[in-house]
Amino acid sequence: LIIPDHQWIMDRSVPELRAVAISVINAVHGAGAATDRRDRIAALASFVQNAVPYRPVRGAKDDLMRDGKSRCGLRTPIATLFEGGDCDSKALLLAALIRAVDATVPLALVHCMSGDEPHMCLAVGCDRAADEVALDTDTGLMLVVETTSDWDLGRVSGATDLQDVELQRLR
Repeated sequence: LIIPDHQWIMDRSVPELRAVAISVINAVHGAGAATDRRDRIAALASFVQNAVPYRPVRGAKDDLMRDGKSRCGLRTPIATLFEGGDCDSKALLLAALIRAVDATVPLALVHCMSGDEPHMCLAVGCDRAADEVALDTDTGLMLVVETTSDWDLGRVSGATDLQDVELQRLR
């Protein structure tokens, strides 16, 4: 079993994504506008949901990069930005974009199930409404963010099972 080092991949991508993240936030809210953490996360989540296509990565033969390297079904955030990606690739892209503009926001990859399929979304530490989906962690509640379809922050599909999740904290 090969498991990608999500933290390492994200850390290497953040500097290259900083200008993209700032441009997205400025496009949504206006350059220099006062925004809070949730506003920035919502803008970046909407960008990943709507501007970055969902494209499954099933291994080297289906990988759009076609360089013969196996990526365990994961594209890097930079490759995902340009080529699209599936749930784990898009969740990692969103994490890197958020980290590019806020080094202190708590982030965790959420390994869960969607129906019979493994799924990944992102959990973020930010303000939330009482009716929004959040996970109780050792550092408090973290709002769940879906990246594969246009769900508002704290909303997920009824097929997404968050009862038995594995959280992978990102620094």
